[in-house]
Amino acid sequence: ASEGGTTVQEKLGIVFEHPPDPSFSDDVIAAKRLTTAETLVLVQKTSSVLVHRGLETPGIFKAFWYAQSAEKQRRLLVAFLQTLSGDSAATGDDVEPKPNPAVETFDAYLASASPHDIAEVLKWALRHFKLQGSSFGNSTDEYGWYKTFAESEKSAEYPPEAYSTILPPLLPSEHQQLLDTLFNFASSLACYAEINGVSGSKFTRLIGWWLLSERREPSQGLISFIQEWETAARILEHLFLAYIRDQHRLGKMPKRLTQLIKSYPYPNRAKDSDQYFLPRPIFTTHTRSVLLLRVALPSNAKDKYSGRPIQLLKDAIVGTVDESSGNPEYQSIWADIKRSATASTEPITVQPASPVDGSEAPIVSVNGVLTEGSISILAGSSGESTAPPSSRPPESIPTSPLYRPLSPGRSTNAPTSTNPTAPASPLDWDDFSGAGFSSLSEGTSLTFSDFGPPSPRQTSFTVGANTRSTKGSRSTRRRSVDFKQPLSAVTTDGAHGQPKEFPSTDASAIVHQTAEG
Repeated sequence: ASEGGTTVQEKLGIVFEHPPDPSFSDDVIAAKRLTTAETLVLVQKTSSVLVHRGLETPGIFKAFWYAQSAEKQRRLLVAFLQTLSGDSAATGDDVEPKPNPAVETFDAYLASASPHDIAEVLKWALRHFKLQGSSFGNSTDEYGWYKTFAESEKSAEYPPEAYSTILPPLLPSEHQQLLDTLFNFASSLACYAEINGVSGSKFTRLIGWWLLSERREPSQGLISFIQEWETAARILEHLFLAYIRDQHRLGKMPKRLTQLIKSYPYPNRAKDSDQYFLPRPIFTTHTRSVLLLRVALPSNAKDKYSGRPIQLLKDAIVGTVDESSGNPEYQSIWADIKRSATASTEPITVQPASPVDGSEAPIVSVNGVLTEGSISILAGSSGESTAPPSSRPPESIPTSPLYRPLSPGRSTNAPTSTNPTAPASPLDWDDFSGAGFSSLSEGTSLTFSDFGPPSPRQTSFTVGANTRSTKGSRSTRRRSVDFKQPLSAVTTDGAHGQPKEFPSTDASAIVHQTAEG
């Protein structure tokens, strides 16, 4: 049976999440390149949903956010790729186009997906966007079209309508339409930057290299990639500010965004190194100097650190430094970093990275060196723990009857699980902050004892009916209310409107309560 072009089985598949199409493997999805028209469709659909119910979502567009689901993102991508192979064309001039069931399925997935997952799909669309020619504009040079726009805008003394008059002749019409769609969404997203944490500058700098550059991989190392990323980011940020000026001229821009262009083109912030770029606005993403660390490893140790960046950093901190090479100023910075990573607690004996056995090494904690965002990215991609082995003695663990650990190795008076594969609970803040929201590993099973109700001695309160006293019986004397009978929860029978009583499962629970009259 079918309804509106979509079969009942397809609609039920949205509810029960049937297995994805095996023809779209991870390799197929990774190798897919989208045309401008396909990218525009996906950006329009995802951005419209986010404008409707995602602008006030904290952490949106943040990598490795805990609310994201890789499986749900993959399901969205497969549903979209299925729409590209569908046939919805009409067979004649007087015949309406047939609805594409794949499109309806994809729209249904979008309607129920998390804003975090939809934002990741939008980023995927831009990462897999393929330019029509050798550049985003009509020039043969990669950014020759932007140089022409920047010079023309400057020679015309920065007219407010530069975006709609100077830029369009320099771009293919399809690229111009995609740019308008992204900037329209960016202006809506930036209006709620105080909630979602994504300003217009942050968003445009995030997608600049994916949108404007045809290179899908960095050309020459990390330094070259950072320069390429910065170039594309500044170009797209400039175009977004020009878009704000043009929309403000038409009265279509919120006032809070017009604050960004008050000092345009920011002559007081101009530098000689700007060249043809717009000077950096005051509200742009700030740059910070970072230390480039090169770690030399023997050839037989490369497999040891493959996919383990946190462990590599820990071993580098306790490793030796060749003081004869490099700038002495950088060596002092590295010494400060090592001091920050080993400033906590007293040294313990650990297995060092060097072959020397039994050497003393300090506890290394990367939480004193990296931000929580960087740690989440490294730990999320490798599954490592950022915390060193804890030296806390077993007798220091709390033994309160209200303390119920989830790991079988820490015994208290409360009942614990006997499951040998239950995950261990973090012992300190470093371990907790680095653990993340990972899923259970293979072979891990949960028992009802792990999540069962607390024992009677852990029960602190039992909720019962509260009898309201009359005005005449109020008293200011202190009184003790002793419930001699087991308390019970009272609800209402929906069929007859009569109260229905459920006896308490713990008949020994007696609550003594002292209250001011």
